[in-house]
Amino acid sequence: MTQWLDHLGALADRYDGYVIDQFGVLHDGITPYPGAAEALRELRARGKRVIVLSNSGKRAAPNAERLSRFGVTPAHYDALITSGELMFQMLRQRDRAPFDTLGRRVWLGHPAEDGPTLQGLDLEAVEDPAQADFVLLASLPDVAGAAEALHPALDLALDRGLPLICANPDRQRLSARGVEPSSGALAQRHADRGGEVVWLGKPHALIYTVCREALGRWGSRHFLAIGDSLEHDIGGGARAGYDTCFIAGGLHAADFASAAPAEATLARLLDSPPAHGAPAPTWALPTLRWA
Repeated sequence: MTQWLDHLGALADRYDGYVIDQFGVLHDGITPYPGAAEALRELRARGKRVIVLSNSGKRAAPNAERLSRFGVTPAHYDALITSGELMFQMLRQRDRAPFDTLGRRVWLGHPAEDGPTLQGLDLEAVEDPAQADFVLLASLPDVAGAAEALHPALDLALDRGLPLICANPDRQRLSARGVEPSSGALAQRHADRGGEVVWLGKPHALIYTVCREALGRWGSRHFLAIGDSLEHDIGGGARAGYDTCFIAGGLHAADFASAAPAEATLARLLDSPPAHGAPAPTWALPTLRWA
């Protein structure tokens, strides 16, 4: 059963390794959440190891620059791991399936954002899925209807049997317009229609394995995954063997703004289809703050 607490400091001594989501926990994409950076600083001051984990389709370096603008600098964490960085390394190494058999011509869902992510790789970005060996979805333009606008191109890719690499499995994203479909929703649509999808990021196992290996090298043995997505942060963390902590003030802030008890709201959300069978989190907090 989930235990609700008011602040992170109440449970911090139980764990020595923390995997903390970025969007919806540290910031909303526009502004930082009050107290979040301080919570990371307090963890590190007490010798805890902290990994910021994001389903961002961009590599770690540009994410670090963005986090710095929100007041979260490399002094606040030990590592920043993104699904975009994982994608880059898998496409560079090509030492495991299906990356070892992929062709070199790629169609990008958002060339302006994702093209720079692939710099340094032996790939050719093509303008038409009919010319591609595979499809890559990592980012979407920050405009209304961005996901729906890609349906025709992805339908063509599906007809050609192209594999789709999804470097941002989030099905929803927070924007100034509210909650909108994200790259993961498009990838799931591809999979539901019989297409091959290679998932990089939460809630899938590989990215949690990478985090566990890093924490283990630093001597951590007791891990806590913190996030605002029941499907990705809670479900993915739990399946990877982590204890989990749900942040109510992120993706589901509107749900918890009602007069219903927080426990009842969480139970309802866990029973809803978007949770995709995620178990109840070990802990829950209104927001990420130390005290």
